[in-house]
Amino acid sequence: MYKGIDPAELDPHMTPNQKKELVRHWYEDVLSGSILPREALATGVLDKEDMDLTHLFTPDYTNHVSPAPPGGWKRGIEAARQIIKAFRLSFPDLTLEVTEQMVGGDLVVTQYSVTSTHTSKAFFGMPATGKRYKLSGLGIEKIVDDKIAESWGAWDTYSLMEQMGILPNAAHLAG
Repeated sequence: MYKGIDPAELDPHMTPNQKKELVRHWYEDVLSGSILPREALATGVLDKEDMDLTHLFTPDYTNHVSPAPPGGWKRGIEAARQIIKAFRLSFPDLTLEVTEQMVGGDLVVTQYSVTSTHTSKAFFGMPATGKRYKLSGLGIEKIVDDKIAESWGAWDTYSLMEQMGILPNAAHLAG
C-alpha cells in the first residue's frame, strides 16, 4: 500500500493524482530504499522477496532510461529490480525527491533531485569514494492498467561524473 491508496481498490481509470502518486511511490519510497533491508545492501545479496514489485509494474515492463548497462535493461519486473540493484548497491543511502510532476493521458512526467553517498560497489568503473553527490533527473512513465508499463528518462550523468572526478569541472564556463 502506498500513501493511503490500496492498489486493489484502484479504479481501472486512475485519476491524474493517482498516476502521480504511483510514480512518486516508485521514486521516493521504493527506489529510495524503504523496501530493501539494510543487511541485504551491506552484503549485496538481494532476492526477489526483498523486491516484490508486482504491485507497481506490468509483467512486460520496459525501461528505456539512459544510461543503461551493457546490453540494455532487462524486461518485465526484473528490469525494475535491476534498476534498484544498479543504484542501491553503489549508493545505499540513495534518496530521490520528486520536485515536479505533470500528467498527460497515460504518461507521468517527473522531475526529481537525487542525493547519495558512494559507499559500496564501483559505479562507472569508479571505486567507492565515500563522497556525497547531488544531481537531477527527468523521468516519463507510461501507466497501463494501474501499473507502470514503460519508463524513459535521463539523469544528469555529466554532473555525477564531474562530481566523481571522472570528468573535468565545468566551472570555467561560468564567465
